[in-house]
Amino acid sequence: MAKKTGKTYDETVAKLKKRYDGYRFAPEGASMYNPFSLLSTFMSNFYGYYWFKTGTPTFLTNTLQKSGFDIRTLDNDITIPVKKIDDYRAGETSLTPLLYQTGYLTIKSYDADIDSFTLGYPNEEVKYGFLDELLPAFIPKWGLDDSFSIITFIKTLRSGEVDDFMNLLRAYYAAIPYDLEDNRDKDASAEEALAQIDNQGYLIPYTADHRRLVKIGVEFSKEAKGIKRWLTSALSL
Repeated sequence: MAKKTGKTYDETVAKLKKRYDGYRFAPEGASMYNPFSLLSTFMSNFYGYYWFKTGTPTFLTNTLQKSGFDIRTLDNDITIPVKKIDDYRAGETSLTPLLYQTGYLTIKSYDADIDSFTLGYPNEEVKYGFLDELLPAFIPKWGLDDSFSIITFIKTLRSGEVDDFMNLLRAYYAAIPYDLEDNRDKDASAEEALAQIDNQGYLIPYTADHRRLVKIGVEFSKEAKGIKRWLTSALSL
């Protein structure tokens, strides 16, 4: 496969591991690859998202729809007591055990002192497949066309064109019914938003990153029911 994709052996192994490895069902031991996805990759010589082709559980989709589960909590690893990990029952307020049981989360580490697991996405296939395949099933479209997709946002960010990304975000935000928004004050200026980034030290964790860092101060308007204007400032190291 390395030869057919024009990569070295080490590069190929690293990509396969990042995309399909990471499943762990015990506190200790080696992680596991998804065998179906791995075999499918070898057969096609293409790094696809094969796991979701086997189908998305209807029960999980319906449960997420009804629960109002905050998907943003999955951006960071989740801690759960060991005794709770296999203890999902219909009507539970926490969906973490269900997401573990259905394979969307896996064991990252175990803390013996507090007898708890840290859970997270096992690999890229699950993480991005979840975002691209499962979320649209229970998040309202608000009348948006197919141009509004996660892939479109990612490509725009990668291009480095901040204004293009913000214009896309403004159009997306404008399509959300205003009564779905929260009641927080959105009338702070773009200048104040930029100052908050500095005052709160939001960029400090990323200053060792070699990528380009850009601060964006966004000004919302209740009258306009969306993003009114924004200011950007590249980080000077």
